[in-house]
Amino acid sequence: MPLREQLVTLHAVMIAIPALQRSYPLKARMAAIRSVLRLTETELADILKDAARRSARLKEELAG
Repeated sequence: MPLREQLVTLHAVMIAIPALQRSYPLKARMAAIRSVLRLTETELADILKDAARRSARLKEELAG
């Protein structure tokens, strides 16, 4: 999976499952991807928007 998609997915999972927001390994993985991608503010905003959309769908799926 491309790094950008990995970052979107990781953000989506963290939004959908708040307990993961305290996960140091997950935060470290996200930081590593961001450092490799060297995102602009606009690119990061796009990633976060995509993640928010995915997390909404994920929350619905988890709710059953």
